Amino acid sequence: MEEVKNKKEQKTIFFFKILGMVSLFLAFTFFVFFLGFFVGQKKAFFSYRWAENYHRVFGGPKEKPFFKDFFGDVFLPSHGAIGEIIQIKENNLVLKEKNGFEKIILLDEKTRIQSGREEIKKENLKEGDMVGVIGSPTEKGEIRAKFIRVFPKKEKGFLIPFGFFKK
Repeated sequence: MEEVKNKKEQKTIFFFKILGMVSLFLAFTFFVFFLGFFVGQKKAFFSYRWAENYHRVFGGPKEKPFFKDFFGDVFLPSHGAIGEIIQIKENNLVLKEKNGFEKIILLDEKTRIQSGREEIKKENLKEGDMVGVIGSPTEKGEIRAKFIRVFPKKEKGFLIPFGFFKK
């Protein structure tokens, strides 16, 4: 009789051990799922806020047209700009592009600025210079410059590709 009771207790203990392991597995699975959900939600909020500022800062169309043209002006370049410097501040520039839109260009110590073959400093830039910028977009729709090229001036207009900015 003692052996039967002992076997019954062992089965009960084994059942609770299995139940505990399954419960831990389910709790861990739910934790990982909700952690992934939380991270995905943060990424989505970042993208949403960036997209909300994109047209305002990059000077895009005020209304958001529905796919006007496959290669049209609906999609604005976000990783670069070509334009005339209209304002120089401590850590940024304001460029005016050919289409009249203004873009804010952020500068830091890693930004390379080049005129011809020589590297120059930010202090050598002046309002009225024509520049091309390559960088990465920020959450606020500005461009964090990695490379800036100062274009040489011609007698009539600027010597840059595609004949932009003829004066």
